[in-house]
Amino acid sequence: MTGNIILKGGGILVMAVGLAVLMGFVHRKQAKVMCKSLDIVIPGGHYLITRDEVRALVDKADSTVLWHPINYAGLRNLEKAILKSPYVEDVSVYAGVNGVLKVEVSQRQPLVRIINERNHHFYLDGEGHKMPLSSNYTPRVLVASGHIDEPFHAGKDSLETG
Repeated sequence: MTGNIILKGGGILVMAVGLAVLMGFVHRKQAKVMCKSLDIVIPGGHYLITRDEVRALVDKADSTVLWHPINYAGLRNLEKAILKSPYVEDVSVYAGVNGVLKVEVSQRQPLVRIINERNHHFYLDGEGHKMPLSSNYTPRVLVASGHIDEPFHAGKDSLETG
């Protein structure tokens, strides 16, 4: 009985050591993978933010991303840089084994266009986030105007008055 327990414990130990060695080889191999291209995916047919604009945000955050080893620690910084866009709701940046850096962007969906009393135009999404007008696409949404005292500030902004 005790021999059976020792055998099972030894088997688990061998598997754990084997897994650690395998992970070391994979990590070393992945550290040498060069970023060959950028694949930007924005679902939907209408774009408040285009692939070129996302590419510009990536280049601004890390201009050396292409033709260099993929820095996995830097992927989170790329996500943070892309999330600064007022049109982006969520983003996922990850590297494939073939050297393709995948950027999946989820856009905010405007629900209403506001024209405030200062004649500033902006959109609101379902969570109350403000977005500037886009030069790429004008969504068909309800327009609210009149005595609306809600200010608009450039960049990411949320409703101030309630």
